[in-house]
Amino acid sequence: MLARASRVPRRRAQSVRERRFQPPAGSFLQFARLASVRWRFAHRIGARMHRLRLAARWISCASLTTALVLAAAAAPAAPFDVLDAAQDGVGGVDGLDGARALAPSPDGAHVYVVSALESALAAFAVDSAGSLTQVDVEKEGVAGVAGMASPVDVVVSPDGAHVYVAGFAGNAIAIFARDAEDGALAFVGATFDADLPSGGLAGASGVATSPDGAFLYTTAGVSDAVAAFARDPATGLLEWIETESGDPLLDGAVDLAPSPDGALLYVVAQGVSADALLTYARDPQSGALTLADSEQNGANGVEGLEFPNALAVAPGGAHLYTAAGFAGQQGTIPGRLALFRRSPQDDATHYVSLWADGANGVDGLGYAIGIATTPSGGHVLATGAADGALAVFARDRTTGLLAFERAIRDDADPALLLDAAVDVAADPLGRFVYALSLNEDAVTVFAPEPGAAACAAAACAALAGLRQRRARPQPWKPKRP
Repeated sequence: MLARASRVPRRRAQSVRERRFQPPAGSFLQFARLASVRWRFAHRIGARMHRLRLAARWISCASLTTALVLAAAAAPAAPFDVLDAAQDGVGGVDGLDGARALAPSPDGAHVYVVSALESALAAFAVDSAGSLTQVDVEKEGVAGVAGMASPVDVVVSPDGAHVYVAGFAGNAIAIFARDAEDGALAFVGATFDADLPSGGLAGASGVATSPDGAFLYTTAGVSDAVAAFARDPATGLLEWIETESGDPLLDGAVDLAPSPDGALLYVVAQGVSADALLTYARDPQSGALTLADSEQNGANGVEGLEFPNALAVAPGGAHLYTAAGFAGQQGTIPGRLALFRRSPQDDATHYVSLWADGANGVDGLGYAIGIATTPSGGHVLATGAADGALAVFARDRTTGLLAFERAIRDDADPALLLDAAVDVAADPLGRFVYALSLNEDAVTVFAPEPGAAACAAAACAALAGLRQRRARPQPWKPKRP
């Protein structure tokens, strides 16, 4: 396997700790195609879009009216203003060294971050103002935690009961029970590559659940595979169903996402011979997968899939976006976002358009590695690791086409913590946007898209009226080994 990874020149003089993560000898991390972006953490893993949905709840008219009045009286921050940030080693925060991926809980009360350099899972409570309070941290090898070595992806189950972590070097999925009240975690167990009859978890790179939470799916960049599991909603434990492998287009499978209706599962792969987007039809009863369609970069007019790192499905499921790009000593592949539409006739994917870094005013997509859509479908957000940026695009809900709005760049504001921005996620309630910095070991909370604040405040207030008010979380204290 040929590596095409290298180091990207710094875009500005600054004091940044250089990452010196040393993968296990002979591991896939040593031969990955991804470049380190001002850090030496090289792997072939792209950021994953975190697929979480708020369960429908009854909201009383009185609660909704009160919430709207309160929201109107408030003075919300401007769209995408910084609201708060947590950084490893600052104010007692722990578990963010090499922050790699994040996932908000479906109720919006908590956000979970995995950190590859520390092999950790950090949990934060999020209040109505977007302030973060750490409530827990779990680490590989501490208190029995296993399967989480070099984690690169995380997802919370739709019922909010469990958190699943893809351990790249651990070749496993680690399973945690989640306390819905305070967000704390308890290790349940792990499913390892060696446990599966056909393998499929070597170099685990992505994890996602079906919309109903009955099944869990993974990608693995060493196994070049997609694996399917049945999920026990009571215990969170997984039962293997099948492993899809052997298809050259699955080489370097890196990220995945289900369609909102649960009928399809999308996968992107960084193949040595071809970069691809694969569409699997999903059996809603058994969870089994059947390849239904595929798109390859450079074939049949498809562009923007060269070195895909992540994908996101828009609300409604009519459109799909991919983030691709590369930057290193061996060269640069321009950062790009590509749009595909889903055919209502046969569920096939059709290429529509692309947006490239540096073209037509687009900025902030250097090494586009993370992507997300807002719950309203009004915006698409992407992280550019080489640019240290969060790129913001307005989205046409009918056509799916994007219009570049702005790039929030680390080099434009010394206070920003976006150096090597690697992941982005939108709060399921539409209240906030979260972004991660691998180099600065930080998670930042941004104000939501225009028009989202009032609706989010109304929803939160109404939900709060239907359950007991929880006390503000107490400052997190480290557990004893």
